Amino acid sequence: MLRDKDHIIRYGGCFAVAMAYCGTSHNEAIGRLLHVAVSDVNPNVRRAAVMCLGFVMIREPEKMPQLVSLLSISYCPHVRYGACLAVGVACAGSAHADAIDMLKPMMSDKVDFVRQGAFISMAMVCTLSLSLSLPLSLM
Repeated sequence: MLRDKDHIIRYGGCFAVAMAYCGTSHNEAIGRLLHVAVSDVNPNVRRAAVMCLGFVMIREPEKMPQLVSLLSISYCPHVRYGACLAVGVACAGSAHADAIDMLKPMMSDKVDFVRQGAFISMAMVCTLSLSLSLPLSLM
């Protein structure tokens, strides 16, 4: 699916790889998704490939910010958005310091939907830690 001529099939192929290897941190799956993230001609497919890295790495959140750090400064805003959501998915509820440090500068990105992705991901990363500190009467 990742080699198909139709970009919609390649887009679906990224999610097929993500769901097949969800939580495994499988090197070949990561390599395939990274290859698509940097080489596909369609920005939507590139965004999907980067986002799917978060699902593959969901059980090793401490490695995610480093994995997508170079993608988070890409010239392509779709790739930057995907990097935000990949970190948000993989590090959800962890309040991981590296994830927060990576997302903070992206919250002031020049592209509006990248900022939106950074805010969504920051909420995902910090959600559990905030809910644990609230009194039960407020939940």
